[in-house]
Amino acid sequence: MATLKEKENLIEAFKGPHFYRVRLWGYGAETSYMKISKEAYDFWKAHGEEHGDSDVVNYIINAEDVEADDIAQQEDYDELDPATIPREALFMHDEDGVGSTYYEPVDQFDATYNIAQDAAYLTVEKVSSEEYDAEVLEDTIENEDLNDFLSRVGEESDWEHDGYVEGHEHGNKYPPERDIHLPVPKPGERNFL
Repeated sequence: MATLKEKENLIEAFKGPHFYRVRLWGYGAETSYMKISKEAYDFWKAHGEEHGDSDVVNYIINAEDVEADDIAQQEDYDELDPATIPREALFMHDEDGVGSTYYEPVDQFDATYNIAQDAAYLTVEKVSSEEYDAEVLEDTIENEDLNDFLSRVGEESDWEHDGYVEGHEHGNKYPPERDIHLPVPKPGERNFL
């Protein structure tokens, strides 16, 4: 049986405050939202429907390396003579003909950066404070595959607790109308549930 001092220590440990650092990491993608002209949309949409998207991807990735006036001399296109690209379709180039990087395109109004759920890992550390460089007191979850974690939480709680992963269907900004529930570790347990 626990001594009075052990019971007091346990109560103090429950009181907190407690701080956790939660990291989701892995491979993912970046999405840029930008305004393009109707002419650019029409040109690339028609080309993509007939030939796929490799030429527009090539244009986007390489736009920063070539000025608009020099596009016609490029040889990296699969199904397109670059001399036939109308100036209005060069949406990665500004009005002076200077190309932008794929990660900071002309007229970008928003961007999202996320990990892919099927390539994501979860790490949860109990830390000493809310400071960025707080000391790690305990590794609660170490590099657990996110899908495995979500399945484990659901199965072990008979799906009373479950999580969801926001995806592109939600624009990564506005989660669906529901709550997320992450169970609190039970005393003496290292991992959730």
